[in-house]
Amino acid sequence: MEDVIVTPFAQILQCLRNIWANYMMLTNIPPNKSKRAVAKDSDSNPQHPIPEDQYQKVAMETLDELEWCLEQLEMTQSDRSVSDLATNKFKRMLNRELCHLAETSKIGNEISEYICSTFLDKQLDLPSFRVEEFDELTEEEEESAARRRRRSKPRPMMSHISGLRQLKSRKSFVGLIPPYGVEPVTADLPACMSKISSWGMDVFRIAEYTNHRPLTAVVYTIMQERGLTKALRISCHSLVTYLTQLEGHYRRHVPYHNSIHAADVTQSAHFMLLQPTLENIFTDIETFAVLFASAMHDVDHPGLSNQYLVNTGSELALMYNDESVLENHHLAVAFKLLQTEGCDVLREFSPKQRQLFRRMVIDMVLATDMTKHLDHLAHLKTMVETRKISGNCEISMENYSERIQVQTFLCTIFQVKTKNNCKKANWCCSVSFTVLTSATRRNLWSCTDSGLRG
Repeated sequence: MEDVIVTPFAQILQCLRNIWANYMMLTNIPPNKSKRAVAKDSDSNPQHPIPEDQYQKVAMETLDELEWCLEQLEMTQSDRSVSDLATNKFKRMLNRELCHLAETSKIGNEISEYICSTFLDKQLDLPSFRVEEFDELTEEEEESAARRRRRSKPRPMMSHISGLRQLKSRKSFVGLIPPYGVEPVTADLPACMSKISSWGMDVFRIAEYTNHRPLTAVVYTIMQERGLTKALRISCHSLVTYLTQLEGHYRRHVPYHNSIHAADVTQSAHFMLLQPTLENIFTDIETFAVLFASAMHDVDHPGLSNQYLVNTGSELALMYNDESVLENHHLAVAFKLLQTEGCDVLREFSPKQRQLFRRMVIDMVLATDMTKHLDHLAHLKTMVETRKISGNCEISMENYSERIQVQTFLCTIFQVKTKNNCKKANWCCSVSFTVLTSATRRNLWSCTDSGLRG
Protein backbone atom coordinates (compact mmCIF):
# COMPACT_ATOMS: atom_id res chain seq x y z
CA MET A 1 0.00 0.00 0.00
CA GLU A 2 1.30 3.45 -0.89
CA ASP A 3 2.54 5.52 2.03
CA VAL A 4 0.24 8.34 3.08
CA ILE A 5 1.74 11.84 2.99
CA VAL A 6 0.99 13.54 6.32
CA THR A 7 3.16 16.65 6.56
CA PRO A 8 1.36 19.80 5.27
CA PHE A 9 4.18 21.12 3.08
CA ALA A 10 4.62 17.75 1.38
CA GLN A 11 0.86 17.56 0.87
CA ILE A 12 0.87 20.97 -0.87
CA LEU A 13 3.83 19.91 -3.00
CA GLN A 14 2.10 16.68 -3.98
CA CYS A 15 -1.09 18.57 -4.82
CA LEU A 16 0.80 21.03 -7.04
CA ARG A 17 2.45 18.17 -8.89
CA ASN A 18 -1.00 16.66 -9.51
CA ILE A 19 -2.22 20.02 -10.83
CA TRP A 20 0.79 20.22 -13.16
CA ALA A 21 0.16 16.70 -14.49
CA ASN A 22 -3.56 17.39 -15.01
CA TYR A 23 -2.78 20.64 -16.80
CA MET A 24 -0.49 18.77 -19.19
CA MET A 25 -3.34 16.35 -19.93
CA LEU A 26 -6.04 18.97 -20.32
CA THR A 27 -4.01 21.16 -22.67
CA ASN A 28 -2.35 18.27 -24.50
CA ILE A 29 1.04 19.99 -24.33
CA PRO A 30 3.88 17.78 -25.61
CA PRO A 31 6.23 16.58 -22.87
CA ASN A 32 9.27 18.11 -24.55
CA LYS A 33 7.75 21.58 -24.14
CA SER A 34 7.88 21.35 -20.34
CA LYS A 35 10.99 22.00 -18.26
CA ARG A 36 9.86 19.39 -15.78
CA ALA A 37 9.74 15.65 -16.42
CA VAL A 38 6.54 13.73 -15.85
CA ALA A 39 6.49 11.93 -12.52
CA LYS A 40 7.17 8.25 -12.92
CA ASP A 41 4.34 7.25 -10.62
CA SER A 42 1.81 9.58 -12.25
CA ASP A 43 -1.24 7.99 -13.82
CA SER A 44 -1.40 10.89 -16.28
CA ASN A 45 0.32 10.68 -19.63
CA PRO A 46 0.35 13.88 -21.71
CA GLN A 47 0.91 11.93 -24.91
CA HIS A 48 -2.59 10.39 -24.69
CA PRO A 49 -5.42 12.97 -24.35
CA ILE A 50 -8.22 12.04 -21.99
CA PRO A 51 -11.70 11.23 -23.37
CA GLU A 52 -14.18 14.10 -23.62
CA ASP A 53 -16.54 12.56 -21.05
CA GLN A 54 -13.76 12.71 -18.43
CA TYR A 55 -12.42 16.11 -19.42
CA GLN A 56 -14.88 18.08 -17.26
CA LYS A 57 -14.33 15.78 -14.27
CA VAL A 58 -10.54 16.14 -14.40
CA ALA A 59 -10.86 19.91 -14.84
CA MET A 60 -13.05 20.23 -11.74
CA GLU A 61 -10.72 18.01 -9.69
CA THR A 62 -7.77 20.15 -10.79
CA LEU A 63 -9.60 23.34 -9.82
CA ASP A 64 -10.48 21.89 -6.41
CA GLU A 65 -6.85 20.97 -5.77
CA LEU A 66 -5.66 24.40 -6.87
CA GLU A 67 -8.14 26.13 -4.58
CA TRP A 68 -7.07 23.91 -1.69
CA CYS A 69 -3.39 24.83 -2.28
CA LEU A 70 -4.25 28.53 -2.38
CA GLU A 71 -6.20 28.22 0.86
CA GLN A 72 -3.33 26.46 2.62
CA LEU A 73 -0.77 29.00 1.42
CA GLU A 74 -2.97 31.93 2.42
CA MET A 75 -3.25 30.58 5.97
CA THR A 76 0.50 29.93 6.24
CA GLN A 77 2.36 32.27 8.57
CA SER A 78 5.27 33.80 6.72
CA ASP A 79 7.52 33.81 9.78
CA ARG A 80 7.32 30.03 10.30
CA SER A 81 9.34 27.36 8.53
CA VAL A 82 7.64 24.68 6.43
CA SER A 83 8.47 22.01 9.01
CA ASP A 84 6.67 24.09 11.66
CA LEU A 85 3.46 23.33 9.77
CA ALA A 86 3.98 19.65 10.48
CA THR A 87 4.96 20.34 14.09
CA ASN A 88 1.74 22.22 14.74
CA LYS A 89 -0.30 19.53 13.01
CA PHE A 90 1.28 16.75 15.09
CA LYS A 91 0.71 18.72 18.28
CA ARG A 92 -2.91 19.42 17.43
CA MET A 93 -3.46 15.70 16.76
CA LEU A 94 -1.82 14.78 20.08
CA ASN A 95 -3.74 17.51 21.86
CA ARG A 96 -7.05 16.21 20.52
CA GLU A 97 -6.30 12.64 21.62
CA LEU A 98 -5.25 13.81 25.08
CA CYS A 99 -8.50 15.69 25.51
CA HIS A 100 -10.43 12.48 24.82
CA LEU A 101 -8.18 10.53 27.22
CA ALA A 102 -8.61 13.12 29.97
CA GLU A 103 -12.39 12.76 29.82
CA THR A 104 -12.34 9.00 30.33
CA SER A 105 -11.22 8.76 33.96
CA LYS A 106 -9.13 10.33 36.70
CA ILE A 107 -6.15 8.17 35.69
CA GLY A 108 -6.59 9.22 32.08
CA ASN A 109 -6.63 12.84 33.22
CA GLU A 110 -3.36 12.39 35.13
CA ILE A 111 -1.71 10.63 32.20
CA SER A 112 -2.80 13.39 29.85
CA GLU A 113 -1.43 16.08 32.15
CA TYR A 114 1.93 14.29 32.37
CA ILE A 115 2.21 13.87 28.58
CA CYS A 116 1.29 17.51 28.05
CA SER A 117 3.90 18.77 30.51
CA THR A 118 6.55 16.46 29.05
CA PHE A 119 6.07 16.57 25.29
CA LEU A 120 4.15 19.80 24.57
CA ASP A 121 5.76 23.21 24.92
CA LYS A 122 4.09 26.20 26.50
CA GLN A 123 3.24 27.82 23.16
CA LEU A 124 0.53 25.24 22.50
CA ASP A 125 -2.98 25.55 23.86
CA LEU A 126 -3.16 22.66 26.29
CA PRO A 127 -6.35 20.75 27.03
CA SER A 128 -8.56 22.08 29.78
CA PHE A 129 -8.13 19.21 32.22
CA ARG A 130 -10.26 18.80 35.28
CA VAL A 131 -8.27 19.77 38.35
CA GLU A 132 -9.23 19.84 41.98
CA GLU A 133 -9.93 23.22 43.54
CA PHE A 134 -7.68 24.13 46.50
CA ASP A 135 -9.00 26.11 49.42
CA GLU A 136 -7.30 29.35 50.37
CA LEU A 137 -4.64 29.13 53.09
CA THR A 138 -5.66 30.01 56.61
CA GLU A 139 -3.70 32.55 58.66
CA GLU A 140 -2.02 29.74 60.61
CA GLU A 141 -0.95 27.99 57.39
CA GLU A 142 0.39 31.24 55.96
CA GLU A 143 2.46 31.87 59.12
CA SER A 144 3.81 28.30 58.94
CA ALA A 145 4.83 28.79 55.33
CA ALA A 146 6.53 32.09 56.19
CA ARG A 147 8.53 30.40 58.97
CA ARG A 148 9.70 27.70 56.53
CA ARG A 149 10.85 30.38 54.09
CA ARG A 150 12.80 32.20 56.82
CA ARG A 151 14.51 28.97 57.89
CA SER A 152 15.51 28.08 54.33
CA LYS A 153 19.19 28.56 53.49
CA PRO A 154 20.08 31.48 51.20
CA ARG A 155 20.93 30.44 47.66
CA PRO A 156 24.54 30.83 46.56
CA MET A 157 25.62 33.23 43.84
CA MET A 158 25.30 31.74 40.35
CA SER A 159 28.91 32.55 39.46
CA HIS A 160 29.91 29.01 38.58
CA ILE A 161 28.52 25.88 36.96
CA SER A 162 26.85 23.77 39.60
CA GLY A 163 27.53 20.05 39.70
CA LEU A 164 31.29 20.26 39.19
CA ARG A 165 33.21 18.62 41.99
CA GLN A 166 36.67 17.33 42.78
CA LEU A 167 36.98 13.59 42.33
CA LYS A 168 39.38 11.36 44.26
CA SER A 169 41.12 10.40 41.01
CA ARG A 170 41.40 13.96 39.71
CA LYS A 171 44.98 13.63 38.45
CA SER A 172 45.74 12.96 34.80
CA PHE A 173 46.00 9.32 33.81
CA VAL A 174 49.61 8.17 33.42
CA GLY A 175 51.24 4.88 32.60
CA LEU A 176 50.08 2.02 30.43
CA ILE A 177 46.41 2.21 29.47
CA PRO A 178 44.45 -1.05 29.99
CA PRO A 179 42.94 -2.66 26.86
CA TYR A 180 39.48 -1.22 27.56
CA GLY A 181 40.55 1.94 29.32
CA VAL A 182 39.74 0.50 32.77
CA GLU A 183 41.10 -2.23 34.99
CA PRO A 184 38.68 -5.19 34.82
CA VAL A 185 37.60 -6.90 38.03
CA THR A 186 37.01 -10.21 36.26
CA ALA A 187 38.33 -12.11 33.26
CA ASP A 188 34.83 -12.14 31.74
CA LEU A 189 35.07 -8.54 30.50
CA PRO A 190 36.65 -9.34 27.07
CA ALA A 191 33.74 -11.65 26.20
CA CYS A 192 31.26 -8.84 26.91
CA MET A 193 33.28 -6.19 25.09
CA SER A 194 33.54 -8.40 22.01
CA LYS A 195 29.89 -7.48 21.34
CA ILE A 196 30.64 -3.74 21.24
CA SER A 197 29.46 -3.56 17.62
CA SER A 198 26.39 -5.77 18.15
CA TRP A 199 22.88 -4.84 19.22
CA GLY A 200 22.73 -7.25 22.14
CA MET A 201 25.62 -5.96 24.28
CA ASP A 202 24.81 -6.16 28.01
CA VAL A 203 25.86 -2.87 29.62
CA PHE A 204 24.77 -4.05 33.07
CA ARG A 205 27.35 -6.83 33.02
CA ILE A 206 30.00 -4.43 31.74
CA ALA A 207 29.22 -2.13 34.67
CA GLU A 208 29.66 -5.08 37.01
CA TYR A 209 32.92 -6.23 35.37
CA THR A 210 34.48 -2.73 35.34
CA ASN A 211 33.71 -1.71 38.91
CA HIS A 212 30.91 0.67 37.81
CA ARG A 213 32.85 2.27 34.96
CA PRO A 214 30.92 1.10 31.87
CA LEU A 215 30.96 4.49 30.13
CA THR A 216 34.75 4.79 30.15
CA ALA A 217 35.17 1.22 28.88
CA VAL A 218 32.54 1.51 26.13
CA VAL A 219 33.59 4.92 24.76
CA TYR A 220 37.33 4.16 24.88
CA THR A 221 36.84 0.83 23.12
CA ILE A 222 34.64 2.37 20.40
CA MET A 223 37.15 5.16 19.81
CA GLN A 224 39.94 2.59 19.44
CA GLU A 225 37.97 0.30 17.13
CA ARG A 226 37.01 3.19 14.87
CA GLY A 227 40.55 4.57 14.86
CA LEU A 228 39.25 8.01 15.87
CA THR A 229 42.01 8.69 18.40
CA LYS A 230 44.61 8.32 15.66
CA ALA A 231 42.60 10.05 12.92
CA LEU A 232 41.79 13.08 15.09
CA ARG A 233 45.11 13.04 16.98
CA ILE A 234 43.38 12.59 20.35
CA SER A 235 45.70 11.64 23.19
CA CYS A 236 44.59 8.31 24.65
CA HIS A 237 45.71 9.44 28.12
CA SER A 238 43.65 12.63 27.81
CA LEU A 239 40.68 10.59 26.60
CA VAL A 240 40.82 8.21 29.57
CA THR A 241 41.29 11.12 31.98
CA TYR A 242 38.32 12.97 30.54
CA LEU A 243 36.09 9.88 30.47
CA THR A 244 36.99 9.19 34.11
CA GLN A 245 36.00 12.73 35.05
CA LEU A 246 32.83 12.57 32.95
CA GLU A 247 31.71 9.25 34.41
CA GLY A 248 32.52 10.49 37.90
CA HIS A 249 30.06 13.32 37.40
CA TYR A 250 27.20 10.93 36.63
CA ARG A 251 25.30 10.39 39.88
CA ARG A 252 25.43 6.70 40.66
CA HIS A 253 22.42 6.83 43.00
CA VAL A 254 20.14 8.06 40.18
CA PRO A 255 18.35 4.87 39.02
CA TYR A 256 18.03 5.57 35.30
CA HIS A 257 19.97 8.61 34.06
CA ASN A 258 23.35 7.25 35.12
CA SER A 259 26.57 6.16 33.39
CA ILE A 260 25.07 2.77 32.49
CA HIS A 261 22.37 4.53 30.46
CA ALA A 262 24.98 6.80 28.86
CA ALA A 263 27.12 3.79 27.91
CA ASP A 264 24.10 2.04 26.39
CA VAL A 265 23.12 5.10 24.32
CA THR A 266 26.70 5.53 23.08
CA GLN A 267 27.02 1.87 22.10
CA SER A 268 23.65 1.98 20.30
CA ALA A 269 24.71 5.06 18.34
CA HIS A 270 27.95 3.28 17.41
CA PHE A 271 25.97 0.26 16.21
CA MET A 272 23.65 2.37 14.06
CA LEU A 273 26.54 4.31 12.51
CA LEU A 274 27.97 0.99 11.35
CA GLN A 275 24.88 0.19 9.26
CA PRO A 276 25.32 0.43 5.45
CA THR A 277 22.97 3.42 5.16
CA LEU A 278 25.09 5.58 7.46
CA GLU A 279 28.47 3.86 7.49
CA ASN A 280 30.29 6.21 5.11
CA ILE A 281 28.14 9.32 5.48
CA PHE A 282 29.75 11.22 8.34
CA THR A 283 33.30 12.53 8.73
CA ASP A 284 35.53 11.53 11.64
CA ILE A 285 34.73 14.73 13.54
CA GLU A 286 30.98 14.24 13.01
CA THR A 287 31.19 10.63 14.19
CA PHE A 288 33.16 11.70 17.25
CA ALA A 289 30.56 14.42 17.92
CA VAL A 290 27.74 11.82 17.90
CA LEU A 291 29.65 9.55 20.31
CA PHE A 292 30.66 12.47 22.54
CA ALA A 293 27.09 13.82 22.70
CA SER A 294 25.75 10.34 23.47
CA ALA A 295 28.27 9.86 26.27
CA MET A 296 27.63 13.17 28.04
CA HIS A 297 23.95 13.83 27.26
CA ASP A 298 22.81 13.13 30.87
CA VAL A 299 25.91 14.00 32.94
CA ASP A 300 25.09 15.21 36.49
CA HIS A 301 21.40 14.39 35.97
CA PRO A 302 19.61 14.79 39.33
CA GLY A 303 16.90 12.26 38.48
CA LEU A 304 14.23 14.94 38.13
CA SER A 305 12.47 16.29 35.05
CA ASN A 306 12.75 19.76 33.55
CA GLN A 307 9.15 20.46 34.47
CA TYR A 308 9.81 19.58 38.11
CA LEU A 309 12.85 21.88 38.27
CA VAL A 310 10.89 24.73 36.68
CA ASN A 311 7.86 24.27 38.95
CA THR A 312 10.01 24.26 42.10
CA GLY A 313 12.06 27.29 41.04
CA SER A 314 15.35 25.41 41.21
CA GLU A 315 18.72 27.10 40.76
CA LEU A 316 19.20 25.38 37.40
CA ALA A 317 15.84 26.60 36.11
CA LEU A 318 16.75 30.15 37.10
CA MET A 319 20.15 29.92 35.45
CA TYR A 320 18.81 28.61 32.14
CA ASN A 321 15.55 30.61 32.08
CA ASP A 322 13.30 27.50 32.16
CA GLU A 323 14.43 26.48 28.65
CA SER A 324 15.82 22.93 28.26
CA VAL A 325 17.18 23.24 31.79
CA LEU A 326 18.84 19.85 32.17
CA GLU A 327 20.11 19.69 28.61
CA ASN A 328 21.86 23.05 28.98
CA HIS A 329 23.31 21.91 32.29
CA HIS A 330 24.66 18.65 30.82
CA LEU A 331 26.39 20.64 28.07
CA ALA A 332 27.88 23.17 30.48
CA VAL A 333 29.29 20.45 32.76
CA ALA A 334 30.70 18.37 29.90
CA PHE A 335 32.45 21.29 28.17
CA LYS A 336 33.69 22.71 31.48
CA LEU A 337 35.33 19.35 32.25
CA LEU A 338 37.37 19.73 29.05
CA GLN A 339 39.15 22.59 30.82
CA THR A 340 40.28 20.31 33.62
CA GLU A 341 43.98 19.48 33.65
CA GLY A 342 44.75 16.63 31.25
CA CYS A 343 41.17 16.42 29.91
CA ASP A 344 41.33 18.50 26.72
CA VAL A 345 40.66 15.84 24.09
CA LEU A 346 40.17 18.62 21.52
CA ARG A 347 43.66 20.02 22.01
CA GLU A 348 44.80 19.22 18.45
CA PHE A 349 41.64 20.59 16.83
CA SER A 350 41.88 23.85 14.91
CA PRO A 351 39.66 26.75 16.11
CA LYS A 352 37.27 26.06 13.22
CA GLN A 353 37.09 22.35 14.06
CA ARG A 354 36.44 23.08 17.75
CA GLN A 355 33.67 25.49 16.82
CA LEU A 356 32.02 22.98 14.46
CA PHE A 357 32.36 20.16 17.01
CA ARG A 358 30.84 22.26 19.79
CA ARG A 359 27.99 23.40 17.54
CA MET A 360 27.09 19.81 16.59
CA VAL A 361 27.21 18.54 20.17
CA ILE A 362 25.05 21.41 21.42
CA ASP A 363 22.46 20.83 18.70
CA MET A 364 22.31 17.09 19.40
CA VAL A 365 22.05 17.33 23.20
CA LEU A 366 19.43 20.10 23.13
CA ALA A 367 17.42 17.81 20.86
CA THR A 368 17.12 15.27 23.70
CA ASP A 369 14.69 17.64 25.46
CA MET A 370 11.47 15.66 25.19
CA THR A 371 9.39 18.79 24.59
CA LYS A 372 11.31 19.17 21.31
CA HIS A 373 10.79 15.60 20.06
CA LEU A 374 7.71 16.44 17.98
CA ASP A 375 9.59 19.34 16.39
CA HIS A 376 12.48 17.15 15.27
CA LEU A 377 10.14 14.42 14.09
CA ALA A 378 8.25 16.99 12.00
CA HIS A 379 11.48 18.35 10.50
CA LEU A 380 12.72 14.90 9.52
CA LYS A 381 9.32 13.73 8.23
CA THR A 382 8.92 16.88 6.12
CA MET A 383 12.39 16.46 4.63
CA VAL A 384 11.82 12.79 3.76
CA GLU A 385 8.32 13.26 2.30
CA THR A 386 9.35 16.32 0.28
CA ARG A 387 12.21 14.41 -1.31
CA LYS A 388 9.95 11.44 -1.96
CA ILE A 389 7.38 13.55 -3.82
CA SER A 390 10.05 15.32 -5.84
CA GLY A 391 11.31 11.93 -7.03
CA ASN A 392 14.60 12.10 -5.09
CA CYS A 393 14.15 9.60 -2.28
CA GLU A 394 17.81 9.67 -1.23
CA ILE A 395 18.91 12.23 1.34
CA SER A 396 22.14 13.70 0.00
CA MET A 397 23.13 15.28 3.33
CA GLU A 398 25.38 17.70 1.51
CA ASN A 399 24.58 20.60 3.86
CA TYR A 400 24.82 20.98 7.62
CA SER A 401 21.05 21.21 8.11
CA GLU A 402 20.34 17.76 6.67
CA ARG A 403 23.33 16.13 8.35
CA ILE A 404 22.56 17.50 11.80
CA GLN A 405 18.92 16.42 11.47
CA VAL A 406 20.01 12.80 11.07
CA GLN A 407 22.59 13.09 13.86
CA THR A 408 20.01 14.71 16.11
CA PHE A 409 17.46 12.00 15.40
CA LEU A 410 20.03 9.32 16.29
CA CYS A 411 20.64 10.84 19.72
CA THR A 412 16.92 11.40 20.28
CA ILE A 413 15.75 7.88 19.49
CA PHE A 414 18.58 6.18 21.38
CA GLN A 415 17.87 8.26 24.45
CA VAL A 416 14.48 6.54 24.76
CA LYS A 417 15.12 3.31 22.89
CA THR A 418 15.85 1.42 26.11
CA LYS A 419 12.09 1.22 26.59
CA ASN A 420 11.96 -0.89 23.43
CA ASN A 421 11.46 -4.63 23.81
CA CYS A 422 13.88 -5.70 21.10
CA LYS A 423 16.62 -6.61 23.58
CA LYS A 424 16.85 -9.66 25.79
CA ALA A 425 14.12 -10.22 28.35
CA ASN A 426 16.40 -10.03 31.41
CA TRP A 427 17.96 -6.82 30.07
CA CYS A 428 14.50 -5.28 29.59
CA CYS A 429 13.52 -6.26 33.13
CA SER A 430 16.56 -4.44 34.50
CA VAL A 431 15.76 -1.30 32.52
CA SER A 432 12.07 -1.42 33.46
CA PHE A 433 13.00 -1.67 37.14
CA THR A 434 15.29 1.37 36.95
CA VAL A 435 12.66 3.40 35.09
CA LEU A 436 9.97 2.58 37.67
CA THR A 437 12.35 3.30 40.54
CA SER A 438 13.26 6.67 39.07
CA ALA A 439 9.59 7.59 38.53
CA THR A 440 8.66 6.53 42.05
CA ARG A 441 11.41 8.61 43.64
CA ARG A 442 10.47 11.64 41.54
CA ASN A 443 6.82 11.35 42.59
CA LEU A 444 7.79 11.07 46.26
CA TRP A 445 9.99 14.18 46.03
CA SER A 446 7.18 16.00 44.28
CA CYS A 447 4.77 15.13 47.08
CA THR A 448 7.30 16.27 49.70
CA ASP A 449 7.79 19.67 48.07
CA SER A 450 4.05 20.09 47.73
CA GLY A 451 3.56 19.57 51.44
CA LEU A 452 1.51 16.41 50.96
CA ARG A 453 3.77 14.24 53.11
CA GLY A 454 4.24 14.48 56.82
